[in-house]
Amino acid sequence: MSGENIKHYARLVATPVEYLVRLESAVRRSLTWSHGTEYSAIRDKIIELCDACKSKIFDDAVLFRKIYTEDDLGDQILSTPDELAVRALLRSTAGTFTALHELLLFLPRESIRPELRAYCECLFRDEFQSTELSLILTSLFNAFEYSLDDVMRFLEADVFKFKIPDPKALSFGNVMELAIVDRNNPLAWAVLAHEFGHFLDHHNGLTKRAVQEFSSKSATPYPDEFIRALERLCTEIVADLTGYYLHGPCSILPLVNMSILIGCIQEPPIKFDGEHGAPTTRIEMVRKLCAEDNISITRITPQLDTLIVEEGQKEAALPPEERERRTLIHGFLTEFFDQVRPVILAELGRRSFTRFTAEHYRRANVLSDRLALGLPIGASRMHEDEKIADALHRAAGNPKSLRDEYSLLEEQAASVSEVITAGWIHRVEHTPSLYGQSFTQSTQEGVFTSIASGLERQDELLFKSIAMIPMLESFHAPTR
Repeated sequence: MSGENIKHYARLVATPVEYLVRLESAVRRSLTWSHGTEYSAIRDKIIELCDACKSKIFDDAVLFRKIYTEDDLGDQILSTPDELAVRALLRSTAGTFTALHELLLFLPRESIRPELRAYCECLFRDEFQSTELSLILTSLFNAFEYSLDDVMRFLEADVFKFKIPDPKALSFGNVMELAIVDRNNPLAWAVLAHEFGHFLDHHNGLTKRAVQEFSSKSATPYPDEFIRALERLCTEIVADLTGYYLHGPCSILPLVNMSILIGCIQEPPIKFDGEHGAPTTRIEMVRKLCAEDNISITRITPQLDTLIVEEGQKEAALPPEERERRTLIHGFLTEFFDQVRPVILAELGRRSFTRFTAEHYRRANVLSDRLALGLPIGASRMHEDEKIADALHRAAGNPKSLRDEYSLLEEQAASVSEVITAGWIHRVEHTPSLYGQSFTQSTQEGVFTSIASGLERQDELLFKSIAMIPMLESFHAPTR
């Protein structure tokens, strides 16, 4: 394995290990507020298997020390037997997680965190107050189309005799779901912006208008079946664009982490399922949007590249005809995306949402550096530090002028999209050091306690930051 690839490998390893740690943490947390004996067997089994996975990983800790060395990663080479051993461990760890997390359904359900409600209210504004939208915790983890009608549509049609309810006719309307294991993972909350896009689509017909605009340009009418297929594709594009519109490029990172986790289990690359583009296709779409909006995503690129490298290696092993088919699908999806996105973005622009811009990303970069210092980031300065320093330097020695320039220190409430983006930047940049330091511990407990503590520290800072925003907005105008 080349030195460059081992950098991606370090992030590949971190994903299943993180979710294993989060799963065990969620189960142990439930012990503090629910003591029913009927749940003991389930809890004990989950913890037992988590411990077994941790033991396997620790038994080969020397391999992980090679990956997370404090020296220049470019000088490290992992041998083929070592790589195969680590991949076997990743497959076992990721497979254990994806099987075990479903058992969370049988434990008492927790309520959502108050910070999660604050997050939704700040990001979605008045739309979240609608009685037509509900938010619940679930153990579902491998899907991104969580609205009720989508779930029911994928069940056997003959069971329902086509009597699938319309969310508009239900008292609770659309449902946005978040995996229980991500209840305390604020970075994963960004996926709700995608789910919110489905809600907007159902109630405002964004997909229908975009597909009508697309089909009207054809010289010959499209068959109804083809139109329905386009609408299924387009509703996911609407959701992805909504996520990007509200959250910027980090809206794709929950998908990237999910895909890395699932990719650890299976040999072939992730397939096109008829609705969602392959993860690498969706990453390319986001990169196009960032290029158009002049957003430089250098600081999160390593996480994107981890998935791209991994999927590229798996795709290279496919038969030529399968590779050609994937290329054709990718080409059609990106072309379709290019043609429908102006209509969708225009529809989103007519609503009262704040669009994520290059300026939001710039502020998030600054906030991520503050987060690295262990500071909450619910507020941000309205002017760049360089501008402030230059103005104060020019005013030095002139008390009246200096007093005027101090107004440049004025702060505003950060947006939740800036806070989550800053959190992602920090996570991407500090994952190798967190795991590197953790695997220097001499005991199994030391390794995994260190990882859990590192994750919890950032989570708690983000919770504090999100909780601060509504209060700060009462003194300062919301970030625009």
